[in-house]
Amino acid sequence: MGYEIDDFSGPIKEDGEEVEPEKIEDEEDGRFRYYLTIKLEGSQCYIVFDTAFRHAEITYPLNIANTVSRQLETDEIEELTGESVDWESLDELEESDLKRNAALKVIDNTDPSTAHRASFNLSAYTSTALVDYRHRLAENNFPIEFQCTRSMFPYTEDVTLQYLDDRIMPVIIAGERGRRYAQYSFAIEKEDRQPAEYEIESL
Repeated sequence: MGYEIDDFSGPIKEDGEEVEPEKIEDEEDGRFRYYLTIKLEGSQCYIVFDTAFRHAEITYPLNIANTVSRQLETDEIEELTGESVDWESLDELEESDLKRNAALKVIDNTDPSTAHRASFNLSAYTSTALVDYRHRLAENNFPIEFQCTRSMFPYTEDVTLQYLDDRIMPVIIAGERGRRYAQYSFAIEKEDRQPAEYEIESL
């Protein structure tokens, strides 16, 4: 189908604890989840298989705060977070968290009317009749992350490659529309401002 398998994890219990496959039978609660992460031409999504259900869920996630953070320089991040950072000592996760926290401060500065417009436009670009759209909003209603999801039934006898492609591709297409909108429309307004005054200008 052209997809690249990026990661596979599980079995995982509801509390997030990963269980060794050979010890599944020792667990009192027999409900587990498996996560398959796939890539296609730079787009990434994951499929969740839950042993409590006959269906699986395809999800395209995007953390918009991470997307916004790419517009910030290291000195701006330090000023926004109030931290003096030894960047070379940070691992990838620590650096990502620091950048995201700086972007969240910029998002919090954004005028509520701009935030409402950004939320509406992102939903309009990303929602389709075939895909569920979910988002998480900051206090001012600016979208800080979204997910495009769709269910599929992978355990029936008549599953075909065409069926799988028909379920997965609409999720990727919708997610990519949302990603491109967020990337090109959520610009940080910096002109004549100090980093503490930065806000998002939704185009």
